[in-house]
Amino acid sequence: MPFDFVKTQMQKEGCILKINTLSAIFYYYKNFGLKILFTGWQFRTLQYVTQSIFTVFTLEMLENKSKSLEKF
Repeated sequence: MPFDFVKTQMQKEGCILKINTLSAIFYYYKNFGLKILFTGWQFRTLQYVTQSIFTVFTLEMLENKSKSLEKF
């Protein structure tokens, strides 16, 4: 999540910081603390869980369809 935060900040600021991602992580950590790097982790986790549920459901459905077609 720190990389997502830094990427978003660099896009918002128009790359004012003219530094690479790792340097930007250290910059935000030094100036704002560790907590700022994990901003939005709840939303990102919810996205991952939702995507995983749909992926597993879809794969299970396709596997069942595949097994039913093998019988013919």
